[in-house]
Amino acid sequence: MAVVLGALSVKTVFAENIARGKSGWMTSTISDLPFEKCTDGDYADATALEYCKTNQEVNPEITVDLGEVSHVGMIAVFQIEVNAFEHRLVGSELRVGNSLIATENPGCGVPVDDGGFYDCGLWGRYVTLRRTTPVNDYYGAKEIAVWPQTNICPLGEAS
Repeated sequence: MAVVLGALSVKTVFAENIARGKSGWMTSTISDLPFEKCTDGDYADATALEYCKTNQEVNPEITVDLGEVSHVGMIAVFQIEVNAFEHRLVGSELRVGNSLIATENPGCGVPVDDGGFYDCGLWGRYVTLRRTTPVNDYYGAKEIAVWPQTNICPLGEAS
């Protein structure tokens, strides 16, 4: 879709979420809230059990396998906003690398306390969201999205 304004053209840009539809794993799984809910591309309201969630545990992790080494410019973590889930990302971090062991991969260097968009700028096959505070509780996310670019507008107009 393009709009022509005199000699200028404005084009709708949809950046590619390279995590969408990718496989991955969690340190534990609640059967009706599996990992696949975190990369299904559904950013809608989480009331319809459209999120992934671990059992109660200390230092849970959710890892996306991008399938190949990729540039991870920006990561979006959409948090669950149903009932008491609102603050379960507090004390989390993002790690990106090629090791199956998340703590062996470098961190993005930004705390993930409320969900949102995070510039990362690392290369790797695996993207892991993990809680680092020693809390024994459930852990989950509405969606984890990854873009190779930084400072992008995931859905919108570029001019």
